Amino acid sequence: MYRSQQPQPVVFIHGLWMHASVWEPWMTLFGERGYATVAPGWPGERPTADHTRSAATELSGIGLAEITDHYESIIADLPSAPIVIGHCFGGLVAQQLLARGFARSAVALAPAQFRGVLTVSGDQLRTAATVLAHPSWWRAAWLPSSSRFRGTVANVLDAPAATKLYTGYAIPTSVRPLLQVGLANASLSTAASVDTHAARGPLLVVAGSDDRTAPARVVRAAVRRHRRHRPDAVTEFIEIDGDHAVTFGPRWFDVANLVLGFLDDHDLTLVA
Repeated sequence: MYRSQQPQPVVFIHGLWMHASVWEPWMTLFGERGYATVAPGWPGERPTADHTRSAATELSGIGLAEITDHYESIIADLPSAPIVIGHCFGGLVAQQLLARGFARSAVALAPAQFRGVLTVSGDQLRTAATVLAHPSWWRAAWLPSSSRFRGTVANVLDAPAATKLYTGYAIPTSVRPLLQVGLANASLSTAASVDTHAARGPLLVVAGSDDRTAPARVVRAAVRRHRRHRPDAVTEFIEIDGDHAVTFGPRWFDVANLVLGFLDDHDLTLVA
C-alpha cells in the first residue's frame, strides 16, 4: 500500500493553570520520532508563563467554546488532519475535536469530564465549591496558590518538585471552563459536551491512580460512555500510578512513550 512520507502533525493542548511551554519535552521527543509538533496556547495566552501571569486579565471570561474554536482554526491551517493530545481540559477539547472530524486520532490525558458522565468525586466537589463560593471569580482568571496546586494537581510529588512545576509553568486561567464542566449535567445545552455517537478515529484515554482533579473512576466512566455509544471505534484506556501531573511530572517520559506506542499500534506515525 502506498504511504506518504509526510510527517504526521501533532497538536498538544494544555489544561487549566498550565502554560503551553509545559509540552516542550514532549515536542522534543515526538520531533525526534518524526512527528511535526505544535503546542499553541489558549486564546489570550502569551509566549511565556511569566508574561502570561503579568497579563492575566486577557484570559478572563474565556470558555470552552472559544477554546475549541481557537484550536479548530489552528488545525484548519495544517497540511493534514493532526493527532491531538490534550491534558485536563485540553483532554476534553481533544475529544471534542476528534468527534467533530478535526483530528485523525486523539489522546486525552487525565481529561476533564463532559456532559453525560455522572460519576463525581469528593475532591471535585470541594474544588467546585471553592469557585462557586466566590461569584466575583466566575468571569475572572484565577491561579490557585502553590499549596492548593500541590494538593490538587501534584499531590504525589514532594514539596520542592511541586513548587518547581508551579513556578515554571503555572498561569492564571479563566474560571468559566471549570464552571461549564461543573454544571454540564444541569444544562441541556453546554459547551462541556462530547458527541460520543460520532464516527471517529482511535482514542486513547489515560488516568492517574491518585489523581484528585480528574479521578480515575470518573475518567473510566467517560471511557465506558465512549465504548457504549461507538463500540466499533477504538477506545483504549490506561491507568498509571500517579497524580494529575501526568504530562509534566517525573513520569512524563513513561506516559509519552505509552502514547507513542499507541500511535505505532494504530499506524498513525505518518500521514496516510
